[in-house]
Amino acid sequence: MRYIAKGPVLGSKKRRDVRQVATIALLVAVAGGAAWLSLRVVAKDLSEGRHIHANHADDAKTQAAQVAAPAGVVAAIQPGGPSAPTAPARTVSAIAVDPVAQALLAAGRDHLARKVSACALPVDDSRANKGSGIDLVDRGLERILSLRQALPRHRARAPQLYGLREKPTPTADERRRALTAENLQIFLMAFAQHLDGTRENLEAGDIVLLERKHGAKRLMPAIVSDVVDNDGVPMVITMDPVDRVAREQVLSTYAVEGHYRLRMAEIERIRQSLELSLPQPAGMTL
Repeated sequence: MRYIAKGPVLGSKKRRDVRQVATIALLVAVAGGAAWLSLRVVAKDLSEGRHIHANHADDAKTQAAQVAAPAGVVAAIQPGGPSAPTAPARTVSAIAVDPVAQALLAAGRDHLARKVSACALPVDDSRANKGSGIDLVDRGLERILSLRQALPRHRARAPQLYGLREKPTPTADERRRALTAENLQIFLMAFAQHLDGTRENLEAGDIVLLERKHGAKRLMPAIVSDVVDNDGVPMVITMDPVDRVAREQVLSTYAVEGHYRLRMAEIERIRQSLELSLPQPAGMTL
């Protein structure tokens, strides 16, 4: 009877060791070949100076981006960081160059800062801490044009425009009666630029005639501000008796009944037409 031995065949472990050694040797040879090729490429780039050109190209791109971006924005914009700051919108183009717009806006800012009391009728003293919309416009123009002289004089020379049958007597009471929002509108229609009151045409320092959409219907002069509301519409500086003091209001509170622009060309035309000299010093009463 023949017996067969059980267990691993003799010599199998030795064959496995030989195969593992051959595999490792092959991997080492492949890795060595790849490293040798990489060294050749690097050596060629160094010899031809390609790394210098690449660095210069990156520097040029960085410098071009810095030149294209506004000052201060490059530092603010970082990968994953905040976006560039946005400056608040302001309608400042007109006031930057025209002294009439500057003067009117400065008067509005002064009334806001002093919280000048708002009243329905004009006051005689331009230095008083109260006034109407007429006073606001008059105080803005006082170093350029005396509205208290110009409006009554035009009313006396063209009474029919103001609904008068004859020339009014030039008295102090008549001059006071002439200073109304309705008469100011007639005066501005005769001499100022007449615009349509749309938001696109509003500029800081413009004069607008307003009426409240709700409540008493009273015509009221106001000055267009250089500040805009959340919708980008310029606000208006008012002397509305309802508010009791000077306020900067959103335009949507009112209905625009007239929109006018006075610039130096119009001021000179008024002076020549009405034969007016330069205004008297501020603070003079009627």
